[in-house]
Amino acid sequence: MHVIANRSRHAVVLAAWGFLALWGGCAVGNARAEGGQTVYPLAPADEQSAAAGPPLTLSLLAAEPVMRPMEQGSLEQVPDEGSGYCFLVRGQQAGMRIDEPAFVAPSTTVSWSWKKQQGTVCIVQVGLRNPLTGEGRYLGYGAGSLTEPAAADPTVELVVSGELPRQWTANRRSLYQDMRTVLGWPSAQITSFYVSPWDGNPGWFRDVRIENATADDTLAMAQQGELRRLSAVGRGRYVPLPLKKPDDQHINTFETNFEECAPGRNSGSNEWLSKQSHHDGRAIFCGDHLFPS
Repeated sequence: MHVIANRSRHAVVLAAWGFLALWGGCAVGNARAEGGQTVYPLAPADEQSAAAGPPLTLSLLAAEPVMRPMEQGSLEQVPDEGSGYCFLVRGQQAGMRIDEPAFVAPSTTVSWSWKKQQGTVCIVQVGLRNPLTGEGRYLGYGAGSLTEPAAADPTVELVVSGELPRQWTANRRSLYQDMRTVLGWPSAQITSFYVSPWDGNPGWFRDVRIENATADDTLAMAQQGELRRLSAVGRGRYVPLPLKKPDDQHINTFETNFEECAPGRNSGSNEWLSKQSHHDGRAIFCGDHLFPS
């Protein structure tokens, strides 16, 4: 009788596993057929493209006079041989405020041309604000040499050339990559732009443009889309959940009072959900209990 009971239990277990395997195969097939995606897609391409919006170009120094409000100093528009007009800065620096919403996107670039015949350094700075923390920083590009004490927000973070640009020199940088490398920010609003001869010798600047920015914070829009997908799953409507990239932010705490999140119940699914959500380092599921991720 003992052997028969064991065999019966084994048969029940095998039957249960067979049913789960069949159900799982059907679920995967349905997810592919209905949504055109696998159960665990690598990225929500539809939401990313919808959030991107049209590219935005900021022409900061061109042939026309500067109409933006100045934060510091002054820009003197002067004729330039062979290229129309440029802008002369005689003081330490001149900066303009950017009032319209403009955010750094993965394809955002900043370009400029400069010339400085005497002195030791020439600088341009992009003013940025972190939308998540409200922190403001200046991302500085320099040519030549500058000696200053160590600071949390240095004047020059990136040296594009060790030589002073004594003739017109064009520069083009990925603002997004430089922001990620220097500041470690995933997103930023562009708030100002400064041109700085810095050492008392005059400098000339022209053709300053920021290209492929966006009028909306695409990071915030992507986070809202992710929270909507997770909310749909929590309400019982399955939506494909994207895998995180290795350097993406994961949650630090998991908050819930949902019964199905109790230890031992749907633990695999709950772990998947908790590892996918990020909103200031927390997974929020309308509860008051915190669990480490």
